[in-house]
Amino acid sequence: MRNLLFIAASVAGSAVSQIFLKYSTAYKPFATRWILFILLSILSSTVGFGANFILFKEEEMSKISPILTAAVMVVVVVASIFLFNEKMTMRKGVGVGFAVVAVVLLAR
Repeated sequence: MRNLLFIAASVAGSAVSQIFLKYSTAYKPFATRWILFILLSILSSTVGFGANFILFKEEEMSKISPILTAAVMVVVVVASIFLFNEKMTMRKGVGVGFAVVAVVLLAR
């Protein structure tokens, strides 16, 4: 159960970091909001990195790394649709589906 918390922190930290980075692209480099989103991205990434460190210490890397990668991908794809009005194509849907299947197979 403890590792579930670290998995959530890792996925959230990595995904939120990418989302903040995407938000930063709406501003000119070194503008106040650009700096804010870059710093938030770095902070989020640091949280994810710390959780990864603990997970890699306690779990098999061959099991946990693909699970984290797939989970981050699913969160980022869903967030991009709702936050940035990106389109969900059949190809993206199939890719997300394969990622979910991979997580289920690896988690057992």
